[in-house]
Amino acid sequence: MKIRLAREEDLPQLISILSQLNPRAERCNLERAKEVLRELSKSGQQFLMVCEVSGKIVGTAELVIKHNLTHGGRPYGYIENVVVDEDYRGKGVGNKLIESCIKIAREKGCYKLILTCKDDLVKWYGKFGFREFGEKALRLDL
Repeated sequence: MKIRLAREEDLPQLISILSQLNPRAERCNLERAKEVLRELSKSGQQFLMVCEVSGKIVGTAELVIKHNLTHGGRPYGYIENVVVDEDYRGKGVGNKLIESCIKIAREKGCYKLILTCKDDLVKWYGKFGFREFGEKALRLDL
């Protein structure tokens, strides 16, 4: 099990895995996905992580570093799009992805790391130290 940054050759598998996160969401076509990955890679602020097992991409998580004018100008991190292929759930893939995001956030000097999740995943994220903070995540679909 290897955690690393996503590469262009990972995109077909990555797009398929991401569709498991929200099957109703419109899939990104391969050419657009390549453009997005290039932009995200250039930013130095977004880290699209993948978990590879025997040459197969089996999970992903994205860490976004946000610059900030509070907390002495220290950035914070936001974890998004965490998904593990259905056939690999319960095998530690998600653990490795989240641990990798936490490590990068610490290395980047983040003062906090946030994420949103469904109620049934609160306990799972809690084992990494995430806790409900009395705030509610709100969303506006555009």
